Amino acid sequence: IETAGRIGALTHELHVALSSVPADLVFAPERYTIHYQKQLSHAMARLLDFSLLQLMELQPLLEPSLQRSFESIQRRRPQMESLFKQVAIKPISTYRIREHGDYHLGQLLVGEHGELWIIDFEGQPARPLTERRIKRSPLRDVASMLWSFYTCVHKMARSHAASSFPGSDPLQITKVADSWCRWVSSAFLRAYFDAARALPSDHPAGIHRIHDAALLLDSFCLEHGLEQLGRDVIRTGRPDELNLSGLLFWLESLSAGASHAKH
Repeated sequence: IETAGRIGALTHELHVALSSVPADLVFAPERYTIHYQKQLSHAMARLLDFSLLQLMELQPLLEPSLQRSFESIQRRRPQMESLFKQVAIKPISTYRIREHGDYHLGQLLVGEHGELWIIDFEGQPARPLTERRIKRSPLRDVASMLWSFYTCVHKMARSHAASSFPGSDPLQITKVADSWCRWVSSAFLRAYFDAARALPSDHPAGIHRIHDAALLLDSFCLEHGLEQLGRDVIRTGRPDELNLSGLLFWLESLSAGASHAKH
């Protein structure tokens, strides 16, 4: 928990640094506009349509457990559509800056005495350089790290080592992994948003309205999951069970009213 908080504070330091050169047009922060929000919302809605269509075509070929996961996601489609529409119509007071772009636990180095460093700033390798240079919300990096927490603990929970304990119950192990993810994510977000609130209200890396941050972070978490499923299909021809369960995890967090930014 303590390390997750340190990662949250370090992540905010990264975003402060990336937004601290307003005289350089390459790094100068830019305010959100309604026009940009509509573009963002449209891209999210298009990704949702395409991802669910892909999964629908693959559904007859999937094993029953994956089919049930897809059906659960399909039932929540109106929830995702509603969230993405809000991005287009709700005036959002925030900035776009240069982001890390491929932020996860593998991009952190830990020193001998516990020091943390962030590495690999080239962005998502699968995207062209021009796209990687586009300014976006820093909360995309935050959402990416939240997914990294989920992926890390659930890979461990599904490993041979976890299942080899006498009397181990896979369902119970999954519940413990979910609880770990919630606790760690909460510590990470608390540290990040505490640092953001400490800045002047007009700072590009500050929090201007917490409801705006919650809306964007929720949207980016779902968008990240849909993108992961798309990469699964391209790479292996089928969705990864971990990414299906992860998308359901974030959707259920939303439906329970546990908006991530409010932890």
